Amino acid sequence: MPTLPLPSLEIIEEGRAYLKSALVIEQAGDTNLWRPACVLAGFSMELFLKSFLAKDNSKLADTINGIDIYSGAVKSARGHFLDTDLFQKITPEWRQAILDTSERLSPGYPLEQKLGEYSGYFFNGRYGYEANAIGVIRMEVLDAAEHLEKVCSELITKIYQPNEL
Repeated sequence: MPTLPLPSLEIIEEGRAYLKSALVIEQAGDTNLWRPACVLAGFSMELFLKSFLAKDNSKLADTINGIDIYSGAVKSARGHFLDTDLFQKITPEWRQAILDTSERLSPGYPLEQKLGEYSGYFFNGRYGYEANAIGVIRMEVLDAAEHLEKVCSELITKIYQPNEL
């Protein structure tokens, strides 16, 4: 069975695409589009955290000359809330690596606090008209998403340097 190094580059790349989309929307300057930008930023943060919870989901496709050939796929933990559903499910070692990297990149940046503040931006921000919707969306979520992306970019190198954990 194939192994999947963590964090998952595939999931990080998908998170980057959603973050980039959020930033493009923000740069357009249309305030009517800010809610979708914040939702996309929240979703990117969800994906960044899920990259540490990824598992190989490959299926054996064939065996040729005694060599197993797999059809690759990745799956990750279910859940949308950044703090409780995702961050707390990451192994203690990776959680500490995330926090340490965050501190090194931006001393004093309250990453855990930001994960709590923006925890439901994807799930509760999507439908502004619903009773449980986030009433006032804060564009600062984009800054938090950019910070988390930088943390993931630093930690992805741990795949190739595992003794640094």
